[in-house]
This record gives sequence, structure tokens and C-alpha cells, in this order.
Amino acid sequence: MTVTVEAGSIDIHEATEGLLLKLSAKGRSNNESAPNTWTYGDITTTFNNFTWNEQSGWDGESLVIPYGTSIDINFAPLNGNPTATGRTIEIDYEVSDIEDEDINILDLTGGTDTGLEMTASTAKLSSSGGAVVNTKYRSGDRLHLAFIINRTTGDDGCLAYIVNNGILERATSFATTDSFRYDGNLHIGASGTVGGDTCVIKLHSVRVYNRALTVEEAFCNYAIDSDDIINIVNNNDILNDVTGQIDADKVNAKIPVMIITGDISFLLNINNKE
Repeated sequence: MTVTVEAGSIDIHEATEGLLLKLSAKGRSNNESAPNTWTYGDITTTFNNFTWNEQSGWDGESLVIPYGTSIDINFAPLNGNPTATGRTIEIDYEVSDIEDEDINILDLTGGTDTGLEMTASTAKLSSSGGAVVNTKYRSGDRLHLAFIINRTTGDDGCLAYIVNNGILERATSFATTDSFRYDGNLHIGASGTVGGDTCVIKLHSVRVYNRALTVEEAFCNYAIDSDDIINIVNNNDILNDVTGQIDADKVNAKIPVMIITGDISFLLNINNKE
């Protein structure tokens, strides 16, 4: 019997060009011989105060980081000159049990106004010249955020943006003399006073690239990291297979309500048959 395998319609690939760091929690277990090991090449992770159970450790899909625990990755995502080659930081995570929305969970600013800062409810990428791109989220939402800094030259030169769950959400421009540089290593975990305001972080994955990903590449990474790649891809399939343009029938099938803005009174007068 001869079996012929044909390529499917879904063409999703993880972006690998320029990859500097990739850490994934998928499949990790507290019962491993070395649960406190998480590496990528020569890059290592230090775990602080973990008890290695589902409340503080691996749960098979993520690294659970409750208040009082943290990780230090000996890698500086924003070191050097990010605008020379471009830079992308991707973080797939969720935050729950939030008692203080302003509590820091990741800080790549060193107390300055330059770099990446994430709290329990917001994320902000800022340049030394005052360019800012940010987003907000709710407790319990799983987020796949890509913070993308383009080079100062090229088609998207001097643009920085956030891709949220595969969708371009925020963008800003920055000056050619601007900088996003911060030489500190990556630290993830909520800090504060014991017994004070807390939150729980579930970290699914981290990627860093020494280039700016395209929105399409960020979408592919989001789909790959999700647990529902087929539905995600199908829900975003709104282009005509022949023309490559937006197909109204596909859009209508996926979005039952479309809002059209315009001069309503003018439109009503056109359709007035009296």
C-alpha cells in the first residue's frame, strides 16, 4: 500500500533567525532529576526560593512564580545597541491573584525611564528620548507579548511596537539618536514586603532575538506556543485564496457584527425612498 502525504494549508514556522535566547516551560516537571536547571547554550537560570510543587515550580505548561520567588537569567536582553540591528523580546505569561496592580514583575530599566518594565497589569517599553509603547491586561489573561524594536534604517526604521497574542496592538516612532539600552540581566518575580500585596506569575516561555521580528513572525510564534494552533490560524484566515485581499465573506463568517463608521444621516438620506 502506498501512502501519499500532501502539505496542509497551515504553514506556521517558529522564527529562528537571530535567536539569542529561548526558554520554554512546556513539559517541565518538578519530578525531574534537576528541576532547578533551565538553560539555553551558555545562558543559565538561577531559581530563588522555589519549593518545587505546582504552587511554586513547574506545572507541565509553565513555571509558577508566586510572591517571594523569582528567577535570574544571566542574559541582558537590551544590552549593546538594540537600534543598530533591531531587537525583539517575547514573553508568554499570565498573572493572577493580583492584590497590587502596580507591583513590578519584570524590570529592565534599572530605575530609569529607559527599557522594558512590566507590572501585574501593564507593560511598557520606553526609549531614552521619551518614545513609549505600552499595553494593559487583566488578571488571569494569558499573554504572548512581543516587544519589537526596529533598526534606525530600513522600511520600518525607527519604529517600536507591541504585538499582543499575534496582533499588532501599539506602535511608536523614535529618533535615530534614541536608545533602548539597559545592560542589566533578566529578573522575573514580584517583589515587596512579606505579607504584603502579591500576585502569581505563570511563565510559559521567553525568547530574545538580535533583530526585529515581523508581525507575521510574532504571530507564528504565538500560534506555536499556544495550545490551540489550528483554531488560532483558522480564525485569522480572512484573505481570499486567489487575490490575497481581505475576503468579506470570510470576515463575516468569523465576525458576525461589523461596525462601519461614517456620516449616518447622509447614508440614511441616500436610502430614503420617499
